[in-house]
Amino acid sequence: MTGKDQTLAELFDRSLAAALAKRDLTAGETPPSEEEGRALFLAGRGRDLLAAPLPPEALAYLVEGQRRVADRALQMTYPDAECRWIRRAAVEGESQAESSQLSPVQAMLVVAQGRDRRELRLVDLVVLPEAQGQGLGRALVEAVLVLADSLGVEARLDVHPGNEKARRLYEGLGFQANLGTQGDREMISIPMVRPHGPPQA
Repeated sequence: MTGKDQTLAELFDRSLAAALAKRDLTAGETPPSEEEGRALFLAGRGRDLLAAPLPPEALAYLVEGQRRVADRALQMTYPDAECRWIRRAAVEGESQAESSQLSPVQAMLVVAQGRDRRELRLVDLVVLPEAQGQGLGRALVEAVLVLADSLGVEARLDVHPGNEKARRLYEGLGFQANLGTQGDREMISIPMVRPHGPPQA
């Protein structure tokens, strides 16, 4: 069976399994708890909300509202997206369902194919602060690139202009800023693309 014959979900799971095997981590479709979902949102798209000068109750209400809006926008924009949550792998004698209940989520990864199937978009990638600095983000992006190559398409993503660490990571993996005539001034995000195939040395 070739990459073209398998579903995006099957290929995604295969590339993630290979990337996470040596880390004793696994990727699954079991959603995070409400608390984990909030932590993922705050570590990713919602991190700027914490600076809002609001009383704790109002801030909690704002965060929850923004999280629900962001989740709904993702569902509407990418209805066929594949989302996986990264957790510790099950240990001997423990089912993966038990592991999901015992092991906290460490990261979230969302990918989707473009409407014309000529691109794979890394829609969202969040690694919780306690799991950062161990190469997990890089391993997840590399899994996305393996997936894009197996589909024979280019990989695309958007990065916040102020997130230099992520931008350097993506550039090191072969992504290039695709700014057109806008430059990167006053942009909400910088579009980046990695052409099909491994980066050229």
